[in-house]
Amino acid sequence: MNTLPWRRGLIFGLGIFILNCSSAKVKTTSAAAAEEFSFTSNDLNNCKNIDARHICLEAKAIDRALAADGSTAVSNNVLLEAAVVTRANYARCVADLQCDAQHYKQANDNAESPALGLTAASALRYCAWAGGRLPTLAELKAGASHSDFQKSAFVEWSNDWQLSPGASCILKKKNICEPANPMGICSGIFPCDKSLKLKQTFNPTTNETAAVAYTTKDKIAFRCASDNNPPTVAPPWMIKTPPAPLGDPGPLSQ
Repeated sequence: MNTLPWRRGLIFGLGIFILNCSSAKVKTTSAAAAEEFSFTSNDLNNCKNIDARHICLEAKAIDRALAADGSTAVSNNVLLEAAVVTRANYARCVADLQCDAQHYKQANDNAESPALGLTAASALRYCAWAGGRLPTLAELKAGASHSDFQKSAFVEWSNDWQLSPGASCILKKKNICEPANPMGICSGIFPCDKSLKLKQTFNPTTNETAAVAYTTKDKIAFRCASDNNPPTVAPPWMIKTPPAPLGDPGPLSQ
């Protein structure tokens, strides 16, 4: 049976492609030198021009905290809020209709006091609105030793999970239920909802950690971390300062 011309062309083209891919030396990103790329400041996160509200946690400080807990993971530089989120901070998120007011209870009327009585999910939602995330235990431990880290009288939420008592975590696919992951692998939804019910809290004064239910409304404070400098906050710049509209097109040429 004769091969159609387009089939012959396709087969020939695939042969050339396979030949080139097998013989050419393709340089992968991991093998390429850093100077071959044009990194932005966000790529490097080099901790330059940090505002007064944040401190820069250098990767080596976080790595030391990870190693102290027996982890071999490595980190990048991280931006961490110097102080915990206040009632006034959280109120702005509520006013922006991005934070849950029902889970919000306070110990007093001071707007600059820590935002307390929030579940881990509510704290995580605020941090997302603020352009960040909850910090890991290693990041909080590294931050607590920083000279600009402002400690409150309350323990703080972290992004780390702990297995519920008596739970058995079976690693079927990837490491979905691995609680030792420094970034907190599980968000509390299936398939981790039955094994990871406890969020880790950190006491900056004593450096002690504890596991509490992520739905608790106890007096737990929190601060946010970001992998970008500066954090991408709401509203995005395209909404806050939109570019000028394009002008009308000129008349058609001949």
